[in-house]
Amino acid sequence: MRLCAGLELDEEGRLTLDRELASPAVPWNSLVAAAVREGVAPLLALHLGRDARVPSGIRAALRSARLAAAARELAVRPILGSLLRDAGDAGLSVVVVKGAFLAEHLYGEAGLRPYLDIDLLIRRDQWPGLRAVLEKTGWVEQVALDRGETRPRIPRNASWLESPVFRKSGLSVEVHLNPLGLHMPLRDEGAFWDSLRRVSIAGVPALALDWPHALCTAAVHAQQHSYGRMVWLVDLAEMAKLSDLDKAAVVAAAEGEGIASSVRHGLRLAAQIRGLTYGRSFAFPFAAASLEDRVLSFLWPIERVLSREALPPAPYYTPSVLALLRRAEPVASFGALRRIVFPPKSWVDRNYPGRRGFRLLAHYVRRAAAPWIYLVKRRLF
Repeated sequence: MRLCAGLELDEEGRLTLDRELASPAVPWNSLVAAAVREGVAPLLALHLGRDARVPSGIRAALRSARLAAAARELAVRPILGSLLRDAGDAGLSVVVVKGAFLAEHLYGEAGLRPYLDIDLLIRRDQWPGLRAVLEKTGWVEQVALDRGETRPRIPRNASWLESPVFRKSGLSVEVHLNPLGLHMPLRDEGAFWDSLRRVSIAGVPALALDWPHALCTAAVHAQQHSYGRMVWLVDLAEMAKLSDLDKAAVVAAAEGEGIASSVRHGLRLAAQIRGLTYGRSFAFPFAAASLEDRVLSFLWPIERVLSREALPPAPYYTPSVLALLRRAEPVASFGALRRIVFPPKSWVDRNYPGRRGFRLLAHYVRRAAAPWIYLVKRRLF
């Protein structure tokens, strides 16, 4: 599965694949199930779908997974295109991020990069306009407000608390207000927004992250979800191999926002996903390994992640806490950490109904204890 999790196989990869296929003990059925779960079944179909050495039933299952992903993507594109067109007509600058963007602009062929939801990024001051467009065009917010309830007031420096999900025609759109997916404002948000580029997505003009920021965003996202799907590492590997990727810009963006260790660890995992020699593709000019690198190697050991061994998921905000430590800004870091552990009561009440009084206090205690609980689990498993 790891060997075929990529767009291309070089000569070394083909020789290794020949040796693997010569083995009489390939667990084909479990391989297909794992590939579907990890989001790489279409890539396996790309490399194995016509290989006569693979059992016909397995080839058919892989091709079916690839066709299903392609059918879904082709069905999503006109819906996404219509939404982008409506937003553009309203004068809004919407950024398409993660799966929908990568599927079209990194993988190219429909169905090679499955994704479930559409992720959009927008400036906070334009968010009310996008909400109006979504509601006017029939998108319904997934978390319905109780009768008489008002939306929680989200502080400007806690935009990460507001990531509403809207549904329409069996499809979900998640709107993000915080660049890079961090739990605090960027150090230089102006430079981030200035780095956006114009592309065509679903046949409609749209905005996208430049490749350095797309890679940083993908690395943070994969770590937030504890590298739970292999396709997120494949995203990093394919971006790292782009001929026009400005690696110095990747390092500058990561170090500037304090996420260098998170990006570096993601690239380290991606570089070894196939167990092959990637050459200079992963030679990024990061500074020497730091304490954070050793921490991340403890939390997500390379061997265990690549073997897809089950590990207890770390708190979602781990990359943000590491970034706060790297930024070395005590006052700002304390405020951000306080908002992470103790978000506004109105937000808790909306997302976790009924947690008032003692139950609200217990919720905050669980959030504060989450890192320590995780460390205990990590030592046990």
